[in-house]
Amino acid sequence: MGRRISSVVVVLLGALAGVATVVVVSMVLYQHVAEPAAKRVAAEGATVEGDGARAQEPPEYDSLATAVQELGFHALRDEVVAEEFELDNLDGEREALSSYSGQLVLLNFWATWCPPCVEEMPSLQNLHDGLKDVAFSVVAVNVQEDRETVNEFVEDLELSFPVLLDHDGRTTRRYAVRGMPTSYLIAPDGRVIGAKIGFHIWDAPGYADGFRTVLELSS
Repeated sequence: MGRRISSVVVVLLGALAGVATVVVVSMVLYQHVAEPAAKRVAAEGATVEGDGARAQEPPEYDSLATAVQELGFHALRDEVVAEEFELDNLDGEREALSSYSGQLVLLNFWATWCPPCVEEMPSLQNLHDGLKDVAFSVVAVNVQEDRETVNEFVEDLELSFPVLLDHDGRTTRRYAVRGMPTSYLIAPDGRVIGAKIGFHIWDAPGYADGFRTVLELSS
């Protein structure tokens, strides 16, 4: 289809983008986690022993965080609630994030001019197809492109998951997106439980079962 790029370029771009994951996650936490909570976490990180203080070893991730990490996300253990938004879909109808309440949502920010975004779209479609029997949705937010361009792309790749249009980029900025593709994993109760920047093969062996596990643990 003339849209695929070499796997070497994809790997390099993905590696570079991955370096920024912690930065984006930190920004999201800063925006959404209250300062008292941050101070509490810091205070819990050390214990007094004798005349001085020593750092505690970080607690092991619980089963949900571990399952999220195994899918390639940076697991967020703090209480971060996904910000509500409402965007146009390709039919020109308004669609809200809250309409997916009760589902595990893979929220993906992308653009047609972004080679890694284009490269991972078929695997996103395969993941979507493989999880139709459970409460799971891929929601792809296109960043500041016109409906005609996006619609042509979607028809070309025969994508059937929801694609929303962030015309002015406001939603993208609210989610602290600094590189694309950027993906967030949102639990059925609206918590952001994972974040990832960069290309990913979403239909790798075992991934569908991994998302089923995350859904079960987060419900």
